[in-house]
Amino acid sequence: AAAAAAAPSSDFVDPYSRTRDNEVKVGEIRSLLAKIKASYPEERATVALKTLNAYCLNLLKQPAEEKFRRIRKSNAAFQQRVASLEGGEGCKVLELVGFRTDDSGEFYVVNEALFDRKAVEATCSELGR
Repeated sequence: AAAAAAAPSSDFVDPYSRTRDNEVKVGEIRSLLAKIKASYPEERATVALKTLNAYCLNLLKQPAEEKFRRIRKSNAAFQQRVASLEGGEGCKVLELVGFRTDDSGEFYVVNEALFDRKAVEATCSELGR
């Protein structure tokens, strides 16, 4: 009698699914950035995009630096430049690169399990165009 094929272990990670997930995520980021450019007055869109770019560049340049891994949600600059986008696009971009609300609800923090360096790099590349 032939033995049944072993099921893949639950911790098996298909490297191709990770690539596909990343491509989908980068596509979502591109779409959100294009929506910001198209939906808001030029000056407001430019400020939001430059701010998102600064967050992402700081994460790439100094990923271990705590101050670049946290954004206080009540920070006036963050509120004015990113959080105030009525469609929530700026916050969605941050979430796609790995930021999540912390337990206190006061900060966006980089979640190690969700941090996606390739998505951050793609965001910076897209913003640099």
